[in-house]
Amino acid sequence: MKETSCKILVIDTSSEACSLGLILGNTVWVKHEILPRQQTQFILPMIDALLSEAKVSLPELTAIAFGAGPGSFTGLRIALGVAQGLAFAHNLPVIPLSNLQALAQQAYELEGHDQVWVGTDARMGEVYWNSFAKDAQGIMQPQGEDTLSEPKNVLFHPFQSPVWGMGSAWGALSKQFPEAFQLRPEFCTHESFTCVKAMLILAQWAYGQGEALEPEASEPRYIRDKVAKKKPSKKWSKLK
Repeated sequence: MKETSCKILVIDTSSEACSLGLILGNTVWVKHEILPRQQTQFILPMIDALLSEAKVSLPELTAIAFGAGPGSFTGLRIALGVAQGLAFAHNLPVIPLSNLQALAQQAYELEGHDQVWVGTDARMGEVYWNSFAKDAQGIMQPQGEDTLSEPKNVLFHPFQSPVWGMGSAWGALSKQFPEAFQLRPEFCTHESFTCVKAMLILAQWAYGQGEALEPEASEPRYIRDKVAKKKPSKKWSKLK
C-alpha cells in the first residue's frame, strides 16, 4: 500500500463478520471477527480497541469509510449507522464503498489479477455481480453498475483473457450461470470475504477523488430495494 497522509477508518459488517481497518501513514491495522447476529454488540468496542492499539483518536481521523454493499440488509444498516454516528460526532466525512469492488481489489492486491468478474450469493436464487478492470492507478474500476439478477441472466464483459472469477456465487450458484461462464477455464473459484486492506486502498483513492460525502448523504447500496428513492449526494465540505 502506498504511503499516505490520510488517516482513514474502514467499517464493514456486510456479512456475518465485523471487519475493521485503519491506516495511518504507511501503517495498517486490521481487526476481523466472525460474529453472526452479534455485530451491534461488538462493533463499537472493537473500534475502541483498534484506535487504542494505533494510539489515535477519532477527531484525528481524515474520514470514515464503510462497506455500503451489496450485502446483508441488517449488516449494511449497522455499518452505515456506526459510520454516520461517529462522523457526525467528530465532524468527519464518510466514504461509501462497494463490497464487490473491494473483492475485485483484493484479487488484484493478493493475486495480481487485473480483470475480475465478481459474483456473490444474494440468496433467493439471485446473484450480486459486476466486472472490474485495473486502471492506470492500480484501482479496480467497475465496468458497469453493481447488479442483482438470476444466475442465468448475468453478463460477461468481453475482457481479454485471462479473467479471474471471484466471490461466493461460484460455490453456490455457478452451475446455473450461462454456458459462456462455465466453459471458460481461466475462471477460478475464490471464497468471498472482504479484505479491509483492499477497502482501505479504495477509500484512499475515493477520498483523493473528492468522493467523500457529508454523513447524512451516505446510503447503503441495497440494489434489491427497488422502491427506495435515491437521494442526491452531498459532497463533503468541512463544517464550521
